[in-house]
Amino acid sequence: MSFLRNQLQTLLGEEYPQFRAAVETPAKKSFRVNTLKASVSEIKETFRGKIKSIPWCKEGFWFEGGCRIQLSITWG
Repeated sequence: MSFLRNQLQTLLGEEYPQFRAAVETPAKKSFRVNTLKASVSEIKETFRGKIKSIPWCKEGFWFEGGCRIQLSITWG
């Protein structure tokens, strides 16, 4: 058993299995709106039905279901 795993089990005790399950769960795909380039309402309209607001970040959204991420670089 690794040193780190030992330390975590000692520290977390009975909560270690829940911690490990959470760490092994794939993260949701999310993004934050750069409000200098687009408004939150514009993004909501563009992605209607495909995104869900993140409660603790007014400019943050999760993608609903699967998504394919494509980056675009603009020079201004």
